[in-house]
Amino acid sequence: MLTPPILAAYDVLWLLDSDMLFGVDHFPLYRFLSIGMETKAAIFQPTVHDTIHPELRPVHTADRTVAQAVCILEIMTPFIRSDMWKEIHRQGLVYIDDKILYNSSWGIDNWWCDFAATQQLLTLTSNTTVGRIPPACLVIKDTQIVHLNSRSMPREEHAGVDSRLATVKPWVEYSNKTNVSGQCGRLDDLLGQRQQRLFYFNGKATTRIKLGSASRAQHKKIIVKEVPRDWKKNAAQIYNRNRHQDLQTVERLNAKWKDKVLIGNGSTWEFLLLLKKVIDPTDNSLLQTNQWSHVLQVYTAMKVDNITSPKALSLALIHDFGKLLVLFGEDDANVMCSTIVLKQGELGRGLDSAITTWNHDEFGFQKLRRYLPPDMAWAIRYHSLSPLLKGELHQFLTPEELTWFPLLRLLWKYDHMSKRSMYTPLVDLQEVRTILSTFLPEKICF
Repeated sequence: MLTPPILAAYDVLWLLDSDMLFGVDHFPLYRFLSIGMETKAAIFQPTVHDTIHPELRPVHTADRTVAQAVCILEIMTPFIRSDMWKEIHRQGLVYIDDKILYNSSWGIDNWWCDFAATQQLLTLTSNTTVGRIPPACLVIKDTQIVHLNSRSMPREEHAGVDSRLATVKPWVEYSNKTNVSGQCGRLDDLLGQRQQRLFYFNGKATTRIKLGSASRAQHKKIIVKEVPRDWKKNAAQIYNRNRHQDLQTVERLNAKWKDKVLIGNGSTWEFLLLLKKVIDPTDNSLLQTNQWSHVLQVYTAMKVDNITSPKALSLALIHDFGKLLVLFGEDDANVMCSTIVLKQGELGRGLDSAITTWNHDEFGFQKLRRYLPPDMAWAIRYHSLSPLLKGELHQFLTPEELTWFPLLRLLWKYDHMSKRSMYTPLVDLQEVRTILSTFLPEKICF
C-alpha cells in the first residue's frame, strides 16, 4: 500500500505500532526528526523501553551522546527516509508474497539495516571519505518511547514457532540472494575505524550535530554555543543581582523567610511534583527544562551508575526543593544561582560560622532540616557552594562535616553531570515515591 508514488510528497515515513506510548514531555518529535535528518541516516528510531535489543534501550550517556549507529532497528517505531523506502519497496517488498505481509511483519527488520547499508556503500565514490558515509540505521539516544507490549497479534507461543519462522524465512532467503547479509556490520566497522559511530551536539542549535567523537572539554564548549543569546543575557543579569547581595541582604532574606509557612502541611509527593512548574532561568545546560525533569535526571544518572545509597537517591530528588520559593514571589536572583562566601568563618568551627549568599540551598535547608539526618540537611544547605566542592573551604569544616563531605560531593557530581535540555527520563514513579518516603514523612510543613 505504501508505494513510492504515494510517499513522493513526504521526506520520511513513520511506522508506528499501536501499543507505543509517547508524549510531548518524553518525546520531542521535531527535535528527533531534525537529528535524524541531519545525520542523513537511512532509518532511525528513538530508544524503546521493553525491547529485546540492549543497544536500543534507553541508557544514561554522561558524554552527551545524541545518537549511535546500530545494525538492527525494530519494526515497532522506525522512521525511514522516503528515498530509502522507495528502494526497500522496489527491491524487497514487491518480491515477498502479500499473504506473508498481511499476516506478519516478522523478518523485515532483520533485513533492512543490511539492505540500507548496502545502498550506502554502493553510493561511495573514490572521492568520498569514510567520515562522510551516512549511517544506515541509527538509534537516537536522548529520545525515548515506551513499548506497552500489549501483544494484540499472535506471537510464537500462540501461532507456533514454525509459523514465525515461516514469515522470517523469505527475508532471510532474499538477503542471501541479494548478498546484503553483513553489510551493516561492514559499514559499522568502517565508521568505527575513525570513531564515527557516535553523534554529538554541534553548532548554534541543538538540532545541529556532527559525526565523530568529542572530549569532555569539547562537549562543554559545544553546550555553551547552544545557549540562545537572549537566555544568556537574562541569566547574566540575574547572576549580577545575586552577586550584589551583601550581609544586610542575607540578614533581610533570612528574617523574611525563616520559619515562614507558605502552604502548611502538605503531601511531600505533591511538593515534588510542584517542581514541574519551576524553571531555573540561570541554568545554561537545562534551559527551559523544568526542575522535575532535572531531579529525575540526577536520580536516573545515579541509578545507571549503580548508586544504591538511600541518602544519595533521596537527595537527588529533594535537593532543589528550595527553588519552589520562586512560586511565592521571591526574585530569581535570591533563589537560583550558585553560592559564594561573603564572610569567612572560623577555622575548624564549621560552615555555620561563615556567611554565604542566600538562595534555594538555605531555604530548602530551613524547610527540610527538621525531618532529615544532619548530613543530608547539610548537603542540601551547601550543594551549590562551589568553593567548598573545589576544596577551598575544608579548613573551616568540623571533623563531623568532613565525614559528611563525600555525600555532598556525590550529589554535586550527579547534579551537574546529568543535566540535559529537553529530556525527562521515564522512571518507575512508585519506586520514586518509595525513595522519597525513606527519610521524609508523607506530609511536611512547607
